[in-house]
Amino acid sequence: MREQLRVGAPTMNRELSEIDDPQLARLLAYSQEHAGIRPMPRRSDLDPVLIPSLLPFLFLVDVIHDPFDLRFRLVGTGLVARAGRDPTGQRVADAHFGADWSRALAGYQ
Repeated sequence: MREQLRVGAPTMNRELSEIDDPQLARLLAYSQEHAGIRPMPRRSDLDPVLIPSLLPFLFLVDVIHDPFDLRFRLVGTGLVARAGRDPTGQRVADAHFGADWSRALAGYQ
């Protein structure tokens, strides 16, 4: 059965069984379960007490309207270690962690 996984933005289709990393699989499953019909969960949907081992791999993004912008509110220590820098407080467009941020940015609009 194909699961629709929501990782930040946009939505992508993958089978949970295809995910090699157990932490990532847990994070994706938790995200999907708590997002409901939205592409990603809201901050109010997340309970850090339930997912302490996943916290290093989470990031929170503030959505700013008029004009539209995105800013990293929090970036987990595991992501910071992998990236070699901490984008907390930076605009998502300026932090640029991948080649396809325009597609990710569109998922927040």
